[in-house]
Amino acid sequence: MAIYREIVERKKLPVILKLFIILTIVIYISDFLGKFMIGTYSLRRASKLFFTFIMLIIIIQELKKCIIKYRYSVIEDELIIHKLNGNDEKIVEDIKFKDIKFIGTPKDENIKFDVEKSNNYIASMFSSEKYCCIYKDGDKFKKFYFEPSSKLLKNIKKSIKYNESNK
Repeated sequence: MAIYREIVERKKLPVILKLFIILTIVIYISDFLGKFMIGTYSLRRASKLFFTFIMLIIIIQELKKCIIKYRYSVIEDELIIHKLNGNDEKIVEDIKFKDIKFIGTPKDENIKFDVEKSNNYIASMFSSEKYCCIYKDGDKFKKFYFEPSSKLLKNIKKSIKYNESNK
């Protein structure tokens, strides 16, 4: 069977826009709070310090998310998802096609499974092509969301059909 791989990563422009919007809101709130006084003490300095600290935390979190990428691989009879964090690589899912019970958009999920665990392997902030995969792991069902290309989806569905016909 074929081998197919693709990597998805977070786009930088939406992150920059999100940070710009948050920064603008924080500046307005900080300026608003800076007008208040508690006795003889102005809240301006405390609010600037507090919001600077909050913005640094948000920026660091967003930068960490920008480093994370996911590699989706179709190899033989398996779908493998790697989490790439800088130079670090970790397999987060390794699923046999025979265990997959549903793959499609979340709105197409018409069969309800008692899912024990749900994960998110999406790099984009605003993913319009979000897909859901439900699979059996032992005696439980697990679910994850990912953003495959149409070519990857075609390879997955072709591999599932190939494996079903060779049972």
